[in-house]
Amino acid sequence: MKKMTWLGLAVVTFASPVFAADMPTKAPMAAPPVAAVYNWTGVYVGGSAGWAHADINGEYISPPPDHHNSSSDSFIGGAHIGAQYQFNNWLVGVEAAYSGLAKSSSSSTSPSSDCAGSSTASATCTNGVNDLFTVGGRLGVTFNQWLLYGTGGYANGRIETSTILMALGQCLPCESSAQRQGGWYAGAGIDYMLVPHWIVGLEYQHIKLNSKEHDPEGTFDANSRNMDATVDVVRARLSYLFN
Repeated sequence: MKKMTWLGLAVVTFASPVFAADMPTKAPMAAPPVAAVYNWTGVYVGGSAGWAHADINGEYISPPPDHHNSSSDSFIGGAHIGAQYQFNNWLVGVEAAYSGLAKSSSSSTSPSSDCAGSSTASATCTNGVNDLFTVGGRLGVTFNQWLLYGTGGYANGRIETSTILMALGQCLPCESSAQRQGGWYAGAGIDYMLVPHWIVGLEYQHIKLNSKEHDPEGTFDANSRNMDATVDVVRARLSYLFN
């Protein structure tokens, strides 16, 4: 009887691992997918292209009171560089940009029919904003690969104005003046991170260039005038982020 008992225990002992190996095992639980993390912190460079609408005003210094204004639509293209820092969903940064405009001139005068009031009959004034420089801050909020932001700061542009009097096919005289003028800008935009580092975006800016005196002849005369301008810009942007 004792021999049978010990024999049964031995069979059970050696058979247990075999039966356990044949039993189905439960598969380990799969780890949940890891959400993509978009890091907006870093230094970025890029280019832009779009459309600009400029309104340019000239106010004559000497009486009688008179002024002329110009408006134009033109292509604008440029480059930008900036740095930004993301904390939680918020983003702060600074950016500098330079843009060139296709030369613009579309003039009208009021109330007289000539450029310089009563001083020069049948003259034409042409004006243009040739380039723009901006530097300022950005404040935005991120939603994974999306960024919504506002922007604003200092603006500087080159305004060119000319007085043209044509007689017998010749310019008698043609006077011009160009001045760099400071001001401010404000705007907003939206960026989308296509893949890590590459960002596309759309931006709007309103730029105001403050009034400054222009004297086309180089000496104070009836054609001297104070010039100012506003420029509205809509453009697409492409940037590369180093982070």
